[in-house]
Amino acid sequence: MSGQPAGGLRSTSHVSFTDAAVFGENITRVYRPVFHDDEGRQANVETVDRPGQRGFRASLSAHELDGVVLSTVDVTGHEVDYQGTVDPDDSALKIYYVLDGTAVIRQEGREQTVERGQLGVHDSMDPYQVWTETGFDSLIMVVPKSRLLSLGQAYHDLRAARFTPDEGPGRVALPYLRGLADGIDEVGRGHGHQ
Repeated sequence: MSGQPAGGLRSTSHVSFTDAAVFGENITRVYRPVFHDDEGRQANVETVDRPGQRGFRASLSAHELDGVVLSTVDVTGHEVDYQGTVDPDDSALKIYYVLDGTAVIRQEGREQTVERGQLGVHDSMDPYQVWTETGFDSLIMVVPKSRLLSLGQAYHDLRAARFTPDEGPGRVALPYLRGLADGIDEVGRGHGHQ
């Protein structure tokens, strides 16, 4: 691991990792309220070996603004296994816009393969897994449920969901997210909040 600030990741952090367990500890801190610091609610990360892959590598840039986490993650093959549960009031959507590679999201018996240019979503309230053999480069956002009350009952349909550029929600959201991924370093300064 290199470049870790004292005390772990904070808003507007850029950190690299070579240890999957340390990466898991840090994403546990970064993606609040998806994870909490007690032992039962922590992201367990295991390396997924792939021919030609030389060890685990990950880089993470993260910004937090009013409880919404915006981040970019570039990581080799791995699996995140989260078996905790959170209070429904602490629930959040975790949104993956995959820039390169492939991610498989599993939750409540559903499984979605999210490829380059697609959007994957899961609810943080219940256990889930994210798996990748290829690794991925992704914009990852965590949006608290309290910010999404207008979704109503549709919020519960976003467990292991996938959207493509050809579908209504994907057609609207994906161009915006691509621009956000390209300019994520601007989020922490200037007009980033707006």
